[in-house]
Amino acid sequence: MDQPHTPDTDNFSSRLLTNVIKVASNIPFVSSLVQRTSKPTHRVAPYSVANTPNLSHVSENGLSTTHSSSSFLSRPSSRSSSISSFSRSQSPPDRAQSAHSGQRPPQSIHLHQPIFISTAAAEQQDENHNNGMTSDKIPKPPGEAGRPSRGGYSLKNILTVKHKWSCKDHDNVSKFIKKLVLEHLDYRLPLTGQSPVKIGIVRDEAVAKFRFLDRYEDNWAVYDFIRSHLKYWKTKNTYGYGSVVRVSDRFASLAASSSTAGNISRPSSPIHASSDRLRSESPHPNPLRTLDSTSLLDLATSKIARPSGDLGRANHGGYSLETCLVGVHNWSNEDYNAVMGFIKELVAERLDCRLPWTTHIQYSPNEIDSIRIEATAKFDFLNAYDNNWVVDDFIRIQLKYQKAILRRKATGKSRSVS
Repeated sequence: MDQPHTPDTDNFSSRLLTNVIKVASNIPFVSSLVQRTSKPTHRVAPYSVANTPNLSHVSENGLSTTHSSSSFLSRPSSRSSSISSFSRSQSPPDRAQSAHSGQRPPQSIHLHQPIFISTAAAEQQDENHNNGMTSDKIPKPPGEAGRPSRGGYSLKNILTVKHKWSCKDHDNVSKFIKKLVLEHLDYRLPLTGQSPVKIGIVRDEAVAKFRFLDRYEDNWAVYDFIRSHLKYWKTKNTYGYGSVVRVSDRFASLAASSSTAGNISRPSSPIHASSDRLRSESPHPNPLRTLDSTSLLDLATSKIARPSGDLGRANHGGYSLETCLVGVHNWSNEDYNAVMGFIKELVAERLDCRLPWTTHIQYSPNEIDSIRIEATAKFDFLNAYDNNWVVDDFIRIQLKYQKAILRRKATGKSRSVS
């Protein structure tokens, strides 16, 4: 049988419920449990001491206390919910967020949450994409320039055949870069040993004059031209009597005791007598005769060095004598043919063409030296070369040529006899 409902019973129940709520609010575990079990859409603030005056005030109003307390626990108003949510979001940093840990639990990122990249990183990615994927520059062919038979390529063939250059454009670019190389760079050093500032000057001037050179990636076409000129051209400036004058040690030592370069006295001998006669009858004037002995001594240390590599092996790291003298040192074809014909006569007259050059150097050095003396006496510009390497190369060419002729004659006779 149910007990009768009286006001005293309601007051007692209200006070009991109030005390239970007060005790529960002081337990951290219960407060944390309320926070974790509450739904995000219906957040219920844990009971705190701040709500105590309201409850105590309600408890004094009799029956309305029970209704107010139950409504507070079961269905909080929107205002109280928003206030409690705001109080939690604006809680001070030292407030305990968990019963087991004093630190805020780590926040997780939703799988579909977009990840934003900084502006600098995006610009760097765009730049890398543009440089690597959308560049319209012409890349450098694989291999080394000037070595087509060993995995490389011929610069002239690449530019004229593949890139549709005209031969005139190729020659104009080559001559212009040649002029810049001889003007700004040191021919004794390779490309890697040159000054970066001077290399930049040559590159910028070449690109400024020929704008189509800018199409090539990292200016590899310009660098190949520079490298080829430094490899095969061993002069600081275009060879000329007026600008660059080079004399041999023998000629400079004799010039010290003579007022002019033409008044050179030699010991009396058949070879020297013929040399004096040939020099006096030489159709090639000596530009050094206009200089005094002091100027000759100052210029005595400047001589044209021999190119690197072997003679006649231009495709294998060597050089062609005709290309070097006519194309680089500005010899005329008449001068080249005159020197070649004169040395040809001396070689046929004094040397045995069946023997190689090394044998003549070892067993007949006097004959070799006589050819050098007469050749430099007839053509004074041959004294500009270090150790007479031009005369020696002419002698070697004639020895090989005459030996090949004798071999063909011997082969023809053997075939006719058989």
